[in-house]
Amino acid sequence: FALGHYCSFSDFSGTEQTIYQTPGHHNSTEIYLDAIKEKCDEKRSGGDVNNKDIDRRSASELGYNDFSNQYMKPNIPLIITGIMDNNKDWKNARDKWTISKKGRCKVPNVTYLRQMFGNDEVSVQYQDHAGFADYSSFFSSGKNKKRMNMNMSEYADWWEIYHLTMEVEECRDKETEGIKSAPIQYLKDYKFKTLHPSYRLYNCPLYFRNDWLNESMKGAYKFVYLGPAGSSTKLHADVLQSFSWSTNVCGMKRWFLIPPEYTFLLYDCFGQHLAPHMHADIYGSCDFMYPGLPIAR
Repeated sequence: FALGHYCSFSDFSGTEQTIYQTPGHHNSTEIYLDAIKEKCDEKRSGGDVNNKDIDRRSASELGYNDFSNQYMKPNIPLIITGIMDNNKDWKNARDKWTISKKGRCKVPNVTYLRQMFGNDEVSVQYQDHAGFADYSSFFSSGKNKKRMNMNMSEYADWWEIYHLTMEVEECRDKETEGIKSAPIQYLKDYKFKTLHPSYRLYNCPLYFRNDWLNESMKGAYKFVYLGPAGSSTKLHADVLQSFSWSTNVCGMKRWFLIPPEYTFLLYDCFGQHLAPHMHADIYGSCDFMYPGLPIAR
């Protein structure tokens, strides 16, 4: 359960994405692999590679100037911890949108969402199963996931039935295979702030308030996301190549980030189409189509 924003800041206008285009058709995958390995070696020898872990900084100690100069301007990802510790700023998000499950971790309070916002139309991504998509489905149909529209009340009904049926809380470890095989629905890009501008879901953290993109677009790029375990999104660059921030209200989310100078590894052997995800080996070898993925990982 997360809040995500695409935002641009007035003191930095964004970055360019480096894309490697192959000079022409290769008769052999090995030739292409040699080419991209050579390109990687050049970057390593030139000191372009930064292999250190993503920084974690406490919100109680990180000032705006340090955030802007050390992370935003040089386009370096950052995990800010404790950003929700001020319960006043996140009161509704924490106290009303989530609920404790049997005395353990908090989970989305879909009963509240149904009661308060049940008529809101939301966009839902349908996945045949949890986790990353099978590459074969992309080759045959061009996509694995499809979007549908429903209202929040309908999504809350599905959520409750799904979790009751799968018994996720009690059987997460011993029912892993069953969970993976069940179709799931991922509520994405819910423009809650646009639909309910007077509802104070949270106070925007100091670091992200200087946001001319959402000011000019009337909050069009402020979203809510809600999905069960295994919800996933394809590899992508954010809208308008903008900066983004995302806060988890409850649950966990795993991110895979590729430095801009290595995005050429994510494209197919013709340098034209971005791979749907980085894990071709999960569903069988796909080196013939995306030979740069093993190196990217």
